[in-house]
Amino acid sequence: MADRSYDELLTENALLRKETVALRALVWRLEARIKILERGGGSGPQAKGTLVLPPKTPAAPAKPRGRPPGHAGSTWTPPAELTAEVVHLPLKSCPDCGGRLTSWRDEQGHFVLDLPEIRPQLIHFRHERGWCSRCRRIVRAPYAKDESPCGHLGMRTLGLVARLKTQAGMTFAKIAGLLEEFGMKVTPGALVQAVQRVAECLQPKRDELLVAMKASTIVHPDETSWPVSGKLGWLWLAATETIEVSTVEMSRGAAVAHALLGDKRDRTIVRDCYAAYNKVPGTHQLCFAHVLRKARELAAYGHAEAVQFHDDLRGVFREAQIVDEARESLAERAMAGEIRRVERLLAKLASSPSKTPAVVHLKKRLGRDQKGLLTFLRRPGVEPTNNRAERAIRPTVIVRKISGGSRSIEGARAHAVITSVARSHRYLGASLLDVIRSSLCPARLRPALRSILPA
Repeated sequence: MADRSYDELLTENALLRKETVALRALVWRLEARIKILERGGGSGPQAKGTLVLPPKTPAAPAKPRGRPPGHAGSTWTPPAELTAEVVHLPLKSCPDCGGRLTSWRDEQGHFVLDLPEIRPQLIHFRHERGWCSRCRRIVRAPYAKDESPCGHLGMRTLGLVARLKTQAGMTFAKIAGLLEEFGMKVTPGALVQAVQRVAECLQPKRDELLVAMKASTIVHPDETSWPVSGKLGWLWLAATETIEVSTVEMSRGAAVAHALLGDKRDRTIVRDCYAAYNKVPGTHQLCFAHVLRKARELAAYGHAEAVQFHDDLRGVFREAQIVDEARESLAERAMAGEIRRVERLLAKLASSPSKTPAVVHLKKRLGRDQKGLLTFLRRPGVEPTNNRAERAIRPTVIVRKISGGSRSIEGARAHAVITSVARSHRYLGASLLDVIRSSLCPARLRPALRSILPA
């Protein structure tokens, strides 16, 4: 040992340190892989049909319903903020046989949570008028705080109608029938005009949400069909962690995608493989789940080459997931090496020869999009799939299946405006009714509106 020089010892020390970092990364990756296999070999949306390790012991019998023996029971508790109306029910004789009762008496309580009888409230706003000697004209007292500036429906009714139409998918005829049960006779045509007036008042809020969405660093767009008066239209949606903005257009072209997402370049767009998003500025993360789904559909035919390609692609995605989960545990150089390794695996899979035309086509697509499929490895916080947009657009798809779309382009765009504000304000802690009240009430009678977006 004494014969070795100081420089040789430094060189050996550096090599050992490098080897230690690599071994730690390997251990972490293997531990993560074991965890994935133990929970069924899942790979996100493609977990169905993956490897499941057999249990070492037979499965335990199903747990009986209820809490374990010895634990306190759980029951419904009346809300403390409500005052109960007491209804005393006397007992004079046996309700079963009519026999006489002894002198012993006791009570057993039963709480019922119910709505009060809903009756319409008619409010008569009397605006005093007078002659202004300066303006030289007759002036009138301004609107009250909760007075609708037009129409005969109040704030709560407008909020209820807007929610039932845009979020429950009810037709205006059904909404009118429901209001009639409450004692309010309103025609479906009047409700159509009321919803469009609400959307017109909420348009500035929706525009503010659109500006904030375009300025976000990560955005998830998606689109779905939305029939308009029997013709095929499209509802476009862009979602972030706190904002969801929708628009309805009769086109599914790239111009609509560009207008919705804007020109911001230093951002990541997490999307599916639809070509309309290709020219939108920004770094793109293509949905890995869509490619896996295509490969799974090919493998479902039972062709050996397609089955092997699906298994190989799923293995590459699993490796990419492991590297992404190990981000905080790896040194910067080790992380970069792992990313290059996964990129080589994907490139090798895309360039491998195939004889099945469908597999060849999918591999060409994989080779074209392989850079966009692995963006999430180089950009922390980016998801490998556009699952957020899929979840955000699902309520709209359900409403479309119930209602069949819109009867006019004005109604479709009103639906998009109200939905955008309602969904975004639910995340921000404000109800749709509060936004409608602040938007419909005249500005001169209320304090300046705070921004609906967090500072």
